[in-house]
Amino acid sequence: MLSDDALATLSIDAVVEALRADRTSLSGDEAQRLCANLPALATAEASLALFERLVPHDGNATDGLIWHLVRALAGARHLPAIPALRRLRDRRPPDRRGQLTDALFALGDRATLEEVAAALAPTVKALRITWDPHHTTDELRDPIRAAFARAPERATEAFAPYFTPKALASEKGAKVALDILLLGERVVVDHHGTRLETSDPSWLERDPRWGEVLARLTTHARLGPTARRLARRAGTRPSAAAPAAARRGTRAR
Repeated sequence: MLSDDALATLSIDAVVEALRADRTSLSGDEAQRLCANLPALATAEASLALFERLVPHDGNATDGLIWHLVRALAGARHLPAIPALRRLRDRRPPDRRGQLTDALFALGDRATLEEVAAALAPTVKALRITWDPHHTTDELRDPIRAAFARAPERATEAFAPYFTPKALASEKGAKVALDILLLGERVVVDHHGTRLETSDPSWLERDPRWGEVLARLTTHARLGPTARRLARRAGTRPSAAAPAAARRGTRAR
């Protein structure tokens, strides 16, 4: 492992050449320390320049450094990085796009939000989803987050098809609705049971009409506990006068 002093003496050209030639690779820790200690990477512009030089050589040797540069560019909200981030995301297979999608979300890239959000309906249709109150569905996370992010003040309209009585009556439909609520609360629970928060804001707070949705769900056999908890957290008291038809319609059959 290289010392901080050794990392600080490296030139950008030396790093790129060594990684290109597969003469070395940087561990995650070394990549992080390189970004912190190399004077030539002191600005977002310099980080982007290095990122653009590494993209054609994306692979195991460069992965650690690319990952830290992506985080740095997103953290700095460096909007000129969007085209390069999109190019690398488009080159990678779906299972290696996560960090790039997160970065583009953080930078508010409209094209990425629209593309990923548009995948929600076909993904829901294609998946065989069973009820699981503990984990969010991997394939739905990014499409749901994108659908929230592109228009948070109108999210109840975007998600309305998933909260109709017919949709909520099925096991699959209830699970999709649950994932929407959990991700709207910024919660991701992985398959090891770890409760995480996304870097997103609490989307449910951005559209006051979620209070009405939660009120209708309080008596739902599967979604009731979550709806009541979210309503309490938001300070929204479910209305006792919620229409009887809505209450009946949201009961799981």
